Amino acid sequence: MRYRERLNPPLWAWIAVFGLVATLTVAVWAPLGATAGLIALAISAALSGWGLIASTPTITVTDSELRINRTHINLDYLGIVATLDREATTNANGANADPRAFTVSRPLSAKQAVTVEVLDDDDPHPYWLISTAHPQELGRAIRDAMLAEPDTAAS
Repeated sequence: MRYRERLNPPLWAWIAVFGLVATLTVAVWAPLGATAGLIALAISAALSGWGLIASTPTITVTDSELRINRTHINLDYLGIVATLDREATTNANGANADPRAFTVSRPLSAKQAVTVEVLDDDDPHPYWLISTAHPQELGRAIRDAMLAEPDTAAS
């Protein structure tokens, strides 16, 4: 593995979600009593925590592929890799976005991004737009893996 990044929600997102859980708990507790309130607390806290964790993407670069959760592409099908600053990332996600692009956008966790051109004619996505907290490192890892990949296939 050349690179691995998990785009965890920021601390304030956890606080906001569990603030909503507390509000729901009080809303159930007041009319129905302590038992119902505790059940609501347990269920809503578990579901909210699971939702935040399950929706967290993990970016992985290996010697043969780029993977985001279960979605992956072989490095042989990748072209130009570009790193984007905050302003370019905002443009790429907004007015200049291509609706066909494969996008993993996490503006709460990462304000910058990397774009990777897709060269596979059978792939409907012209490029991948990947939010990342470390665009230089991710871009370098993809480029290094692309350059090293033919050597590892030959050996």
